[in-house]
Amino acid sequence: MMRYITHENLCQAVLNDISKHLVQANLNEQELLNIIMKQYSKKRQNDLEVYKENLRKHIQRFNEIDIIVQNLYEDKIGMSTLF
Repeated sequence: MMRYITHENLCQAVLNDISKHLVQANLNEQELLNIIMKQYSKKRQNDLEVYKENLRKHIQRFNEIDIIVQNLYEDKIGMSTLF
């Protein structure tokens, strides 16, 4: 035997469920805000760590390039004194 739910009954069930969740959210508003803030803070901390690591790598690479340029300059100066 098949049972069907009417559109009105389905809408009412959905509205009741939404209302229940709204009441729950209002009761736990501060807790919800704390959870959201912790997640946001954790993401910011993770992003900061990624940025720090990228900065460290770029500084290291910059220093390597600086040494290469310095060596090339010294080699060129050394070559010009030979001629």
